[in-house]
Parts: sequence; C-alpha cells; structure tokens
Amino acid sequence: MGSVKLLKGSEEFEMFQDYWKMMQSVWSVENTKEYWEKVVEDTDRFYRKYQTEFSKELALALANELERKAKHEAEQTTVQERMGIHFGRCRGTSWGE
Repeated sequence: MGSVKLLKGSEEFEMFQDYWKMMQSVWSVENTKEYWEKVVEDTDRFYRKYQTEFSKELALALANELERKAKHEAEQTTVQERMGIHFGRCRGTSWGE
C-alpha cells in the first residue's frame, strides 16, 4: 500500500487545511443559535468552495459529529443535575459532603 504526500498548494492540501481550520473554530460546542448558524455557514462555505462529493461528506461528517457531541453534553448535564439533586439530599452525612 503506497502513501501519498499532498503537495502544498494542491487542491487537496488546501481543502484539508481549510477543513482543519473550520473544525477548530467550531469544535467546542455551544448551545446557542449563533453557534449553530456559524456551523451551517462554515460548512456550507467549505462545500461551495470545493464542490466535490468528498468535501460535502466532510462537511456533513463535521456537522453530524458536532450534533452528536451536543446531544452527549446535554445528556451529561442532565445526569449531573440529577446526581446533584440526589446527593444534595444527603448533606450532613459523611458521604454526602
């Protein structure tokens, strides 16, 4: 199996560089309208720039992963809130402080 080095300045090199920058700019998920508008705008801009099936799939994969992360973080927050309520009832005990 051979490997290929992407040449600096090639379309593939530029695409992966743009993808990396885009990913870094939205990787920390926020539960705000502005954040999700930015995700949509950035992924759409990325796809429109390269207009290939591969760039489309990369953009969709990033959006899907961010959505998965947001759901996971929301579930974790809910669990932590429930745990806080439960353990809050145990204050005054040696294990509930």
